[in-house]
Amino acid sequence: MQIKLPSSIAMASLEVSAFTTSDLSQFPTITTLAFQSGLGHLLTGPATPENIDTLTKKCVEAAKSDPHVRFMKATDPSGQIVACAKWFIYADGNTEEELDEMFKMPTTYPKTWDPIFMYLNTSRRETMGRRPYYFLSILATHPDHHRKGAGGKLVKWGTDLADEQGIECYLEASIEGRPLYERLGFRVVKEVPFKLEDFGRPDLGTDVNCIMVREPSLGKQ
Repeated sequence: MQIKLPSSIAMASLEVSAFTTSDLSQFPTITTLAFQSGLGHLLTGPATPENIDTLTKKCVEAAKSDPHVRFMKATDPSGQIVACAKWFIYADGNTEEELDEMFKMPTTYPKTWDPIFMYLNTSRRETMGRRPYYFLSILATHPDHHRKGAGGKLVKWGTDLADEQGIECYLEASIEGRPLYERLGFRVVKEVPFKLEDFGRPDLGTDVNCIMVREPSLGKQ
């Protein structure tokens, strides 16, 4: 019989560390399984071997070429990766030239999705500007490991570092993820609804995206 640990004990038993090249394929495996609805599913795609292979290659390339990105994992005592996060650390802020390069429209998605990326890019640029900040781009927990504290631990990995440096944090949350982020000190600065039928997926209904910011040292312990 499997004994379920209280969430506080389960969280304490989880280890947060960086992905390695050898296990980075688990990042898209977990995200595609975790994001089964809304914008997350639209942008991540299905949990098929072909899509996971494509996403893994993108992760490996990003890890090699982008000095700001950190792919982090939460591992249980058995060594299983139960959750993952993608953080960007802009501790020195950005120049206007860097911002222009960062916010180029992607070319690997349908042109009809441009309004999504325009919203995401514009929101981050207008909210954070050239200031230093930590950006939580992705947070995902494997569906079999919800409510064990893994997501919160991965968020705190970044917010604790940001607190040490006196730097803000930024993220784009789903309605489902918003309560966790609010408990950890984030506040909503903007909410925008998306009718996903406008992007070719009427089966996904309507989603709401929340732009959230966290001031340093304000997270609830």
